[in-house]
Formats: sequence, C-alpha cells, structure tokens
Amino acid sequence: MRAVFSKRRTSSEFRASLGRFRPLVSFVAAAWPLLRLVATLYLPAIAASLAALEPTPGRLEPVRLDNGVYLLQDDYKASLETVHTALDVLEAIECRRKIIVMGEVSEPPGSQGPVQPR
Repeated sequence: MRAVFSKRRTSSEFRASLGRFRPLVSFVAAAWPLLRLVATLYLPAIAASLAALEPTPGRLEPVRLDNGVYLLQDDYKASLETVHTALDVLEAIECRRKIIVMGEVSEPPGSQGPVQPR
C-alpha cells in the first residue's frame, strides 16, 4: 500500500503491508499529527471541565452524614453493570469498614442468568 498525505506545502509518503489491519493503521498514522495537536490544545480544558463536573445524582454520589460517616449513594436505576461498577469503586476506597446495602436490580440480566457475586 502506498499513501501520500499533504498539508499545505509539505507532504509525506509511506508504504505499508499490514494485511487486514491496513485501513486502521493507515488511518491512525494519518490522524496522529491531528490527534497530538488536539491533545496539546484542548486536553487542559477537557481535564478542567471533567474536574468541575458534578456527580450525577444517585450515581456514586458521596453523602456525608452528621456523624462524619460517608455514604456512597448509587440508587438510580440499578442495572447489573452499574452494580458491578459501584462495587469496583467501593473496593478501591481505603477505609476501616465497608457496609453494602443492596436492593433489587431494576434491569436484571435476563438470559444471562441469575445475579451472583463475581
């Protein structure tokens, strides 16, 4: 495969023999300078926006109780996938005790089988 990419007055050429991955690798090679430019220009703004993002109510929302204990509230429409995500987050939190109170899974896995611990 031979490809030539031009930008203004410069161009570059490369040859590749990549079998079935040729289109994907060629696309990444062609897009790489643009991806680097976007990351350089916009990554700080993206990171700042994500840092300022408020948690979605009912989704892994930390709630401080009067006695100083924190409750991790994740009670909005519990699908099995979100239950697993909440348990992964809880596992990563360092603390003396962890208590899990679970209700009904609102979107059970259906034909995937019963809800069981991983």
